[in-house]
Amino acid sequence: MGKNLLRFIAFLSIGIFLLFLALRNIDLTQLWNDIANARFSYVLISMILGYLAFMSRGIRWNYLLEPMGYKVPVWKAIHSISIGYLANAAMPRAGEIIRCTVLHQASKIPVNRLVGTVVAERVIDMMMLGLSLMLSLLFNVNKLRAFYAKTLKSNPPESTAGHFSNGWYYLLSFVAFVFVLMILKKHWINLPFVNKIRGLWSGFKEGILSVVSTPKRIPFILHTLFIWICYYLMVHIVIYALPGTVHLSPVDSLFIMIVAGLGMLVPSPAGIGSYHYAVVTGMGILGVSPDTGMAFATLVHSGQFVMTLVAGFISLIGMYAFRGSKALLSESELKG
Repeated sequence: MGKNLLRFIAFLSIGIFLLFLALRNIDLTQLWNDIANARFSYVLISMILGYLAFMSRGIRWNYLLEPMGYKVPVWKAIHSISIGYLANAAMPRAGEIIRCTVLHQASKIPVNRLVGTVVAERVIDMMMLGLSLMLSLLFNVNKLRAFYAKTLKSNPPESTAGHFSNGWYYLLSFVAFVFVLMILKKHWINLPFVNKIRGLWSGFKEGILSVVSTPKRIPFILHTLFIWICYYLMVHIVIYALPGTVHLSPVDSLFIMIVAGLGMLVPSPAGIGSYHYAVVTGMGILGVSPDTGMAFATLVHSGQFVMTLVAGFISLIGMYAFRGSKALLSESELKG
């Protein structure tokens, strides 16, 4: 508990610091007026799109479980994902494990196999973020370069000789370590913790391979595209909520989605601070004032945050009611 609390405080401190950077040049009165006069119907549509992405993720998750011989009701998968995102709001990166634990308790699917499928999803998501970044580079290369210059500092280059010698040192150390492991293999190969790691790796590998072996590749790809279209529209639709952003183009929306996604990679709770800093910086590059940029970031982020809270708590109630009213299905009942 102590370590988790320290992690939360550290992540929250990062978010607060970045939020301070985002707010330091903001006129708070103007910010409040922009938010108060926004067209909230567009924010509501953005929230609905966010939940549609949750639903699509739940359906897609089942496609990864089927090759392993498991199938769960879609609503359980959606509830587990919603609870995972709720957990992420408090502790970044904890949601993946939480959603696997929740679905394990509701279906008895081994956690290691569930974690393998989640890692596979994350690999796919990083690929989609990379493709979106490449697409954005076609239209926004100068804007992305400006964003990089404003948010990142380059360290002074070290000498080539230093890199060369350090590289050889690490390479030789790794080779020596592998050599020692091979010599002592018979002494450690059957140790209990090694057998446990092998079991975890087996389920993990099966989850990764489920992406390749799923018979529903086309629906899996279509759901992946739908999820990322929702992510784009979640941002684009809120542009029409503020007079100061309504002039931005669909290409500008793609740029903001990319920088917002990069901001969410920073481990602050629910992206607080990191999301706002990234979006305000990106909006500034597009010529939008800091006040309007912060209003836009607040509307999008708050809408998705409220949606996550509502969906997460409803899912907690739904899963608790299920566990209380019906015995959990055995693994044998899920097979086939």
